[in-house]
Formats: sequence, structure tokens, C-alpha cells
Amino acid sequence: MAVSVQTVGALVLGALAIVSPTQRAVLASCSYFYFPTIFVVLAVGAFGPYSVSIWPIIIGVPLGILLYSYAFACAWSYLSTVRIQQERVRFQLIFPTVYLLIGGVLFLSCFFSMFHSIWCQRFLDSMFPAHQLAESLLYSLASRGFVAVGSAEWRGLQNLTVPVPFVMTVAQYYLIGLVVDKLIIRRE
Repeated sequence: MAVSVQTVGALVLGALAIVSPTQRAVLASCSYFYFPTIFVVLAVGAFGPYSVSIWPIIIGVPLGILLYSYAFACAWSYLSTVRIQQERVRFQLIFPTVYLLIGGVLFLSCFFSMFHSIWCQRFLDSMFPAHQLAESLLYSLASRGFVAVGSAEWRGLQNLTVPVPFVMTVAQYYLIGLVVDKLIIRRE
């Protein structure tokens, strides 16, 4: 009797939603996870004024389950064929790709909530330690008098404290994957 990953995931999420004292937090997390597909359904569909609130969710979540399970199955198939062919799994590519997916979903959730959401803080926290270093550098430049707080230069540098750490974090995960690959090669 084969049980799919989606069935197990749905059962676990359902159990968490029932048992959790903060049911809204669990269900909101699920809706934010499927937010990209919900948004696509909302943008493409021509819904009436009363169906805008529920139909994109009813259609977007199953579509997200199908798309995410297909992506997971493709990744799993690739990893299993790599193992069968006795080739190395390249963590230097897997780690940055996974972070780009997770960071992209967090950024989109922040963007679609007009940057007034807990997801914005989670996106910034996902760039540890690069974002904290960029902010520390910015404030140290201000404390030493190189940049006046509130000036045009300050705003320009402050706008760079998101994309530059994001690129640095992707590079960080690439380097971590490179180290893991080197450790695996040394073991073989």
C-alpha cells in the first residue's frame, strides 16, 4: 500500500491545525506557502466581486500541491538517478538553489503584503549573517561621520542592505556546498 508524500503532509498539517493552539498561524503559513500559485490563479482568473476571496484559494492550493509535488518528484528523480549512476551529488548547486527557492518565496510573501508583514522579517533573518553585517557596516559608517543619517547617500546605502546580502547569502550557501563536496570527495 503506497502512501504519497502529499497525503502524509496533509495529515500532518491537519493534525497540527487541530492540535495547535494557534490554528490561524498554521493555516496562514500554509496559505503563504501556496501564495505564489494563489496569486497566479487570482491574476489569470476572471473572478466576480464576491468570489475573489475564496475561489483563488480553492483553486490555487491544489494547483500548488500539484506543482510543488511535481518539482519535488523531479528533484527526487534526479537525485536517485545520480546515485544510481554513481555520480556525485553536487551540493554546491543544491544548497544555493534551495535557498533561492526559500528566499524567493519569503520575499514574494513580503512583497505581496506590501512590505508590512512578519514575512519581511523572516526574509531578512534568512540572510544571516550577511544582512546583519551589512546593517552593522552601514551604522558604523554613520557613527564615524562618513554618511549622514537621512541623507540621499544614507537612503541609497540603506536600499543596498537587502539585495547585496541576498547575493552574499547565495554565495555563502554555494561555498558551504563546495566544502561539503570536498569533504565527500576526501572520504571516497
